[in-house]
Amino acid sequence: MKPIILDFDDYCTEHNILPNLEYLKTLLPNLKVNLFTIPGRTSNALLKRTVKKKWARMIPHGFKHKSNYECAYMSRHRAKIKLNKINSQFFEKGFKAPGWQISVGLMEALREKGWWVGVQWKDDRMFGHPDGPFQPGVIPGLKYYSLNEQPNYTVIHGHCQEVCGNGLEQLWQKLISLPKDIDFKFISDVI
Repeated sequence: MKPIILDFDDYCTEHNILPNLEYLKTLLPNLKVNLFTIPGRTSNALLKRTVKKKWARMIPHGFKHKSNYECAYMSRHRAKIKLNKINSQFFEKGFKAPGWQISVGLMEALREKGWWVGVQWKDDRMFGHPDGPFQPGVIPGLKYYSLNEQPNYTVIHGHCQEVCGNGLEQLWQKLISLPKDIDFKFISDVI
């Protein structure tokens, strides 16, 4: 079986799944999990607790994620200001916009900082899509992780809460049924 990239969107104080993941780690000793974390909705206490888990990595997922369009219209200048406010002691140098909706300006700011971006597809096939029209192709020179373009890995993408049919509770049976010795990867290891 291919190594697994496991990620969850919307990690924050309100959607704290760390206790469930700690239990899952007892069942799957090789567990590594990528937590797309909302910086503006996550307490310092939870950030400090999570960063101690060497098998969990937090990646900024928007800023406050009040809507899926928070990053859709953002200028490069505004993006740089907001990215500079993210406490790098807790987070990976990556970023995934809420609802995959991102501006070219934000991608330019990420490139300048040397961060990577999480996207559904590296090209612009989703640009203008009715389910989320702000999905331009990845700009040249920006490192990226493309959810749907990982031929060497099995990707399990979910949410901390029960939404989109892929919340942790909905994925639980699939996860606990995995072979105990399955290999997991951090996103930053495969970019």
